[in-house]
This record gives sequence, C-alpha cells and structure tokens, in this order.
Amino acid sequence: MNWKPSGKFIEFLRNKNGSLAAPFALTICLLMLFIAVAIDFSRLVSARKYAQNLTDHAVLTAATTMVIEADKTLSKARGENHFNSVKADKTICCAEMDTEISIKKSGTEWVIQAVSSGNIQTTFAGILGKSELPLTVESESRIGVPEIEVILALDVSASMQFYGKMTAMTNSYNEFISILFPDNVIDTRKSVTVIPYGESVRFGQLSADWTPEAASYEAGRSFSGCIKPQSDDNINSNNLATAQAEVFKELISFSSRRGYPTCPDQDTEVVLFNSNPATLTSLGNNMDFTYGTGTDIALSWAWRLLTPEWRGFFNNSAIFPRPYSSSTKFIVLLTDGNAKRMDPNGDGVADYTKDDPEAAELAMNNFIVLCNAIKLNGNINLYSIGYDMDPDDNEMHDALRNCHAGTGKFYDAGINGLTPVFEDIAVDISDIRISH
Repeated sequence: MNWKPSGKFIEFLRNKNGSLAAPFALTICLLMLFIAVAIDFSRLVSARKYAQNLTDHAVLTAATTMVIEADKTLSKARGENHFNSVKADKTICCAEMDTEISIKKSGTEWVIQAVSSGNIQTTFAGILGKSELPLTVESESRIGVPEIEVILALDVSASMQFYGKMTAMTNSYNEFISILFPDNVIDTRKSVTVIPYGESVRFGQLSADWTPEAASYEAGRSFSGCIKPQSDDNINSNNLATAQAEVFKELISFSSRRGYPTCPDQDTEVVLFNSNPATLTSLGNNMDFTYGTGTDIALSWAWRLLTPEWRGFFNNSAIFPRPYSSSTKFIVLLTDGNAKRMDPNGDGVADYTKDDPEAAELAMNNFIVLCNAIKLNGNINLYSIGYDMDPDDNEMHDALRNCHAGTGKFYDAGINGLTPVFEDIAVDISDIRISH
C-alpha cells in the first residue's frame, strides 16, 4: 500500500515560519556566555587592582616600621598583619589571599618586597569548570639613604612654656632624630642643623670666623652670638640667601641673656651641620624659652644654611652646605603664634608685656616674602607646622598654610598630635617609596 502525504503535511514541510529560532537560541547562549566571561574578567581586573593597592600599603607599613623601629622581624609582621586585617572584604577580593614580605639590604638601601597570591572566586566561569582564578601581585619599596641636609627651625618663645608645649615639642623632636638616625648611630650622609628661635637666634661664639668682628658693634662687650635685624631691615629675597655681607648689619651683640631677654640662652643656641644623634638629642633636652617670635629671622637663616654659596663661611663647614645637585635639602619650621618684636630697636631694652605692632607687621611681611622666594628657588623641601594655633585668631596660621615647597606640606598640630607629625616628616625625609 503506497502512502501519499496529505496536502496539510506537504504544506507543513513547505512552511518557513520560525526558521531563525534555532540559530537565535544558539546566539543567545553564546552572548550570555560572553557576558558571563566579561563579568568574571572585570571582577578579576578589579580584584587585581585592589590586591595591588593592599599589597602596596602592606609594604609601606613594613617600610615605615623599619625606619622608625629598625627591626626587620617587627616590620615584616606589621606589614603582613596590615594585609590580613584588610583582606577580609570578600565583596572585592583577597579573602583567600596571603602575602609574604621579605626585607634585605642592597647597598645603601633597604629593600622591602611583598608577594601576594591566592584565588579569586568566579561568578559564571564555573560553568566552564573554572570556579576560581589564580591571582598574584608583587610590590617593592626602597628605603633610601641619600645625602640630606635638614634644618629644624623651632619656636622657643615664651608662650611655649605653657600647657606642656615645650615638653611635647622636645619629645617629638627627639623622636624625629631617632627616626633619622636609627640605633642612635652617627651617619655623616645626614646633616642636621637646629635653629631654636625667639625674637632672635643665637650662634655660638666660635661658630664662625666673623663673630669677633661683631664685638666692634658694641664697644666694651663680648659678642654673645645673638643675631637679630634692625627695625628697618626689609628682607630682599633677591640677595638674601647669597649675600654674605648682609649678615653684618644684622649683628647686635650683648654679653648675656639677662641684658638681652629676646636672645636664646647658651643652651639654646644654633647647632650647625651635625650628624651625631647624641649631640642633637642633648640640645632638645636642654632647650629653654625666650621672648619674641622671630619666625622670619629663623626662616631666613634656615635658607642661608642650605645655600651652597655660604659654604665655608662657618667654622668646620668645608663641606656644608653641599651643592644642590649632590644633596636633598629640607626645612622644618614650627611656630605657635604670630611674629612678634619686643625689642625692635635692638638696644637690649625689651618690654615683655607688649610687642611693637609696626615691627611685627614688618616681620610678617618678611616671612611671606621668604616663603614665596623659597618656593621659587625650587631646591628646598619646606614643611611648616602650626603648633596649637587658633586658626580663627592667628594671622600666622593663614601664612603657614601657604608656606610649603617641594615635597613639603603644612601641618596643623595640637599638643597631643605633634609626635605623629614629626614622624610623618621623618619618614618623608627618609625617602620611602614604592618601586614595584
């Protein structure tokens, strides 16, 4: 019996409606697979970026600890603990990652390396049998030991004797020195000059071969080493740093602090070009307050003492200041108030109860000129610290905000927050960096 298809069956076979359904379904499947792979790839890229950032921070934590504590075991532990404390953010990555930190010496540098590795959970790749993807990132930090020159200009005006401010500054200063000179070891690659200042600064009697000449300015008196400006001494930023002759018109000599109350005493005189942490710490422990606030005078001398043209002008300074090309130079300036002039005439007769408004205004103008000139100089990294200041009632606070240069910055520090500021600056100066 021969079967013949009916007309309806033939019509069904000839019907082409829906012929794209199968290819379309296949295309949808491929598109969904592509989207799934793209989502997992994007997740991996985000995870790598986050893991790299976390590993960098772990390395910097280890490097900072190494600078402050000089302890490889402690530095390694703190870096790895930092990584572990943050990695639990499962929404991004790293919960199943671990990091290994190593610390070694290479020439004059400490090299801190970290390798972080683990698996990242996938969202859709499990369909293809890939429920996890491996991830490894590396980071490296180097603690350099460059040739550096640091000037610390520290306010020791009368207001520093209150509320424990002088004690807090001394402790912070000593911590700074301990970071710069680990294990209290002399390091001649690092030169530190400390300028404690009131209305004036005090150089040692034998600090320079020109100090005996100052005796002629005050007949019958020996030169105390105190230096302050005449009342009409406008600072000229064009020649301030290089014109050595300018110093002589600024010399006012008095035989004792008792006769010259705006001059720091003998235990609070300038320490020049020193690489001995014991000497520097001794100064910090013996600093005493004086009267007036010659912030402009301190900053002007900080600049001079970093300027290569002044090399050899001070005794025992055949090397310093070094050329800009061979040394990285820093100024750290701290003050707790507005510039003040209590003895604008320079005659040793000061009224502690008041300052001279016109002379104080000149001092502030000088300070602003200096800050701008150091920025334009481009060879000095300037950090400024406003210490226990009321920003709403202090003209100097506003000036300090704009008084920084190079890698330097402005810090607003209270009494209890000063040590972290000095630590932060010391770490900056110690040249910690990510080198990958």
